[in-house]
Amino acid sequence: MRIRLCDHYTVSIDRVSHYLEIAARLRPKTTAAQRVQHAQLVAEPAGHAWHETTDMFGNHLARARLAPHPMQLRLTALSELDLAPAEVPPALRPTVQPGAPDPRTAPDGAVASYARRVTRGVPAEPAAVLRALAEAVAQDIPDDPRATTIATSAAGAFAAGAGVCQDRAHIVIAAAHALGLPAYYIGGYRLAAAELAAGRETIAIPHAWVGLTRPGAAPAALDPGAATGQHSYIALACGRSFDDVQPLRIHGEGARFRTARARATARAVV
Repeated sequence: MRIRLCDHYTVSIDRVSHYLEIAARLRPKTTAAQRVQHAQLVAEPAGHAWHETTDMFGNHLARARLAPHPMQLRLTALSELDLAPAEVPPALRPTVQPGAPDPRTAPDGAVASYARRVTRGVPAEPAAVLRALAEAVAQDIPDDPRATTIATSAAGAFAAGAGVCQDRAHIVIAAAHALGLPAYYIGGYRLAAAELAAGRETIAIPHAWVGLTRPGAAPAALDPGAATGQHSYIALACGRSFDDVQPLRIHGEGARFRTARARATARAVV
């Protein structure tokens, strides 16, 4: 199925002392489950030089340095890609294995103890262990956006006992690391499969899930808390935690700005 994806951001820049740099990870990556046919990042006003590159995990990255004066920058990410039928979300393969966890996904004693408890008796095969962790976290960490913030760590979300998809992914990764499994974070969109199949436009919900590298085999991926078969997915980027896959990152010395995201949409096209 070919999907047309459209995502919009507005960056309102109130003050810049010296410079403002933007790094965007908004172009999907081609995998066995998704083949990108076209991708374009449109910036208004035009005139800024955007440089395409990849980061250490193989994610597509577009960078620009803006002129030091107030403005409103509108970014539109347009993509067309072919999605293969799948019961699980796509697993991006990192160019560089994420390795040691960053502070966001470092397991504390409580997470490590939980990981051992919920996997007791599970076969030692890595994918089976990851599935047991994902199913346990889906059951034990209900959805509550008030319980955490975008900066909450895995340990903090586990202590809060609730969170959002980002938190569940972080907790599963931390628990997997406590058991010695090389799990990593995948960010992208979750789509309503039935809406796409009916040819209707659907909201592309920003979403997070978990990948696992397996020596000699394709990487595996699981979405903690999602019912199998009800969703389609588009993967954008992978890394150690949300910090490595943040769709839009802005940095500037002496800068004051606000970022707003309009809803992203997707539709099946002929």
